[in-house]
Amino acid sequence: PEVVALGECGLDFSEGFPDPEVQMRLFEPQVDLACDLGMPIFLHERFAHDQLMSVLRSKSRLPRVLVHCFTGTAAELQTYLDEGF
Repeated sequence: PEVVALGECGLDFSEGFPDPEVQMRLFEPQVDLACDLGMPIFLHERFAHDQLMSVLRSKSRLPRVLVHCFTGTAAELQTYLDEGF
């Protein structure tokens, strides 16, 4: 089989999940890999909108992004849509 995207990656700051600092340390290299390979990235975000957007916006050549799951507001949804995710 051919690999066509990277994922599922993301940040989940829900109770019972690993510490946010650990997640951030692991998430950014996953995004970097997607950027380096030019492959779409399939993302999951729960209670971590600002942190996820901070990582994504720090990249100069972000590949296509699909945020398949998120918790948040209509304004946060609009942010994803405005970014083309």
